[in-house]
Amino acid sequence: MEHFKSSSSKKIKQKKIKRADSKESCTLSELKARQEKLLKEDLQLNKEIEDLQTRGISTDLQPQMQALHEYNEMKDLTQMVLGYLADAEHVTVSELHKRYDLPME
Repeated sequence: MEHFKSSSSKKIKQKKIKRADSKESCTLSELKARQEKLLKEDLQLNKEIEDLQTRGISTDLQPQMQALHEYNEMKDLTQMVLGYLADAEHVTVSELHKRYDLPME
């Protein structure tokens, strides 16, 4: 009976498990190895964050994200105005970029 339990538990560990969000499948031992790797990465990243905080570097990116959001909104509005202006003057937006010395992004 003991032999039966150990061989069946080995079969369970080696059985391929298919992820719901992927076509890939892996064994339980592979999943455990991935989990261990991710836990180590998480620990390392937390140490790096702690180190940055002790050096006085903020890890709160909300102000930078807000500034980037505002910049993108202004850029979109500028492109919209240039589009209307180009249409009204019957020229291309590229021509307006050249006329007003604007970057061609």
